[in-house]
Amino acid sequence: MPFVSVIVTAYQYRPYIVEALESIAHQDLDDNKYEVIIVANYDKGQVSRYLCNGWKFIYHRTQEVR
Repeated sequence: MPFVSVIVTAYQYRPYIVEALESIAHQDLDDNKYEVIIVANYDKGQVSRYLCNGWKFIYHRTQEVR
C-alpha cells in the first residue's frame, strides 16, 4: 500500500476542524502508512492535542485584501 499524505486546510478556527481531525485519527490505517499536515491561519493551540500523534502543523498568515 502506498504512503498517504492527508492535508487539512483551515481558514479561521471552526468547530468542524476538530470533527475532521477526529475522523482522521480513527482510521484503520497503520500510523506508519500516512502523515497528516494541518495548514491553518490560526494558532495551533486549538489542535495541539493532535500534534502529539506526529502530525505536522503549518501556520500560514493570510494577507488582507485591499
